[in-house]
Amino acid sequence: MILMNNNETYILASNTYAAVIKSVVDEMGYLISGSVVAADTYFKKFINDNISKLESVGILIIDLNSFSSSDQETLEALKSIKIMGYTTRIIILAANRIKGDKFLTDLFHMGVYNLIVTDDFNKIREELRHCLQGEGKGYKDSICFEETKSSKELEKIVIEKEVKQTVNKVMIGMVGTQKRIGVTHNSIVLANFLRKEGYMVALVEANQTGAYEHIREVFEEKLYEDYFIYNGIDYYPNANDKTIGNVLGKSYNFIIVDFGDYNDADIISFNKSNVCIVISGSKPWEIEQADVVFKNASRDTIKGYYFCFNMVRKKEEKFIKNNMEGLDHVSFLSITEDPFTSFDFKDAKNILNEYMAIKANKNNKKKLFKERNGK
Repeated sequence: MILMNNNETYILASNTYAAVIKSVVDEMGYLISGSVVAADTYFKKFINDNISKLESVGILIIDLNSFSSSDQETLEALKSIKIMGYTTRIIILAANRIKGDKFLTDLFHMGVYNLIVTDDFNKIREELRHCLQGEGKGYKDSICFEETKSSKELEKIVIEKEVKQTVNKVMIGMVGTQKRIGVTHNSIVLANFLRKEGYMVALVEANQTGAYEHIREVFEEKLYEDYFIYNGIDYYPNANDKTIGNVLGKSYNFIIVDFGDYNDADIISFNKSNVCIVISGSKPWEIEQADVVFKNASRDTIKGYYFCFNMVRKKEEKFIKNNMEGLDHVSFLSITEDPFTSFDFKDAKNILNEYMAIKANKNNKKKLFKERNGK
């Protein structure tokens, strides 16, 4: 039985998931007695070096993304904890795994039922709360991990994940027709949407508002050189040309650049984005601000922009479209009060369809799957 009076928690996590894990642990009232945040922890050595200390730990949370160990070595290390007879509750976050993975099946048969298999931060929070509450997940909660799927059953899921990671760097420029119109707010929502879809995302602040540094201070996130991580998204505050150059050299699928107010923005750089999104208000005096965009950009340039309007009532949508000179790329954003917990960027899939589509034929999929499995 789990010792319910032992609320000491030890965390092994990657930079990507450390923040969300720690926030839930704190929310649930558990004491973090220690943590290692890294991407290359040799788990077997860690357990060997710390096995005696784990006797006093009630909960051990392990993010597999923080390991450099093989599956077999990880299993052996976890077995050593079981052999010692410790009552430690083991919670495994396997964000890049899928149900039917042999490693997860082995964990299940070992009696490790607190398994979390998702890279969606909202779902991670939900499942982690379940794992921490009461006695956590039981046999019935994790029965889906009992059997290993065949290669054919796994192929479709694996290929989709693999192809997403091959998406080339796509720069999305975000600009507003005026100050405080919701550019940063909706940039965060769009970033959440793309991260939920499984892509690696960077948010770059290319304006002088200082909003991103304020976000970092509010959430008390650590600054790694020129960026911090929140909800699996890398935020780059107060970016300059050098910063943007560095971001382009990293392995992101999508780079969202928050250019702020159109009147102050570097429009030349904005126009170089693969996708240019203009945020506008829907009130008459706010719509008038959009005229500045039309006066300063050519007709061909305007046709390439995606205009997204805030706070629009359904009955007003047709009127606004009719007054946008017949432009095709006009969308109406959903109302989202908290951008950090929302991923509902309306029409995002249509706007980014060219870049999100999986363009691999059946033969290429089979080849990719075989290469991944070393066959």
